[in-house]
Amino acid sequence: MSLYISTVFCQIIQLRLDGLRLRQDAWPAPVAGRLDMECMNATHTNFRRAMRQATLSTQVGVAQRWVKQLFLFEPVLLHINDDGFVLRGIQLKRTDAGIYEQEQMWLCLTSTHPTPSRFLATLPKTVEPRNDLDPENRVIS
Repeated sequence: MSLYISTVFCQIIQLRLDGLRLRQDAWPAPVAGRLDMECMNATHTNFRRAMRQATLSTQVGVAQRWVKQLFLFEPVLLHINDDGFVLRGIQLKRTDAGIYEQEQMWLCLTSTHPTPSRFLATLPKTVEPRNDLDPENRVIS
């Protein structure tokens, strides 16, 4: 069941990697596509409860068919302005040890000529992520 009458065409930048916030200069390239939000009942998920899901679909192949590419469970709207919005939710990650949940944030740019820096200027100021940690998350002295 769709939560919206129409879908949103946007570009999404994932702001976290493996649950850790990325510095702005480390953000991946935006992924353009169609953003849909739907409500799923408990029989369709491993969460064993009804939940919301945001899905970004992109066009693939010669036939330009829509393929679901990015998923965000239980999305929450954090910020909105004329150029787009920020969603926070749960993303699943598969490893050799199994599947685990991690927090993810999406910067969704909806304007025809998106500029992340213009959008970021409207956000509250935050502290940059720490970069004094080694790969094992120990503080480097």
